Amino acid sequence: MKLFLDANVLTGDVRHFGPIMNQAENTFGIVIQTVADFLG
Repeated sequence: MKLFLDANVLTGDVRHFGPIMNQAENTFGIVIQTVADFLG
């Protein structure tokens, strides 16, 4: 069973989340982005 969400998490913590930012396919549909990426 695959569970995918449609959500965004906005963070400035690139040090911790950098490797999985903008990779919804690796985070069950949750897009982790900086605020600038989200608004841009």
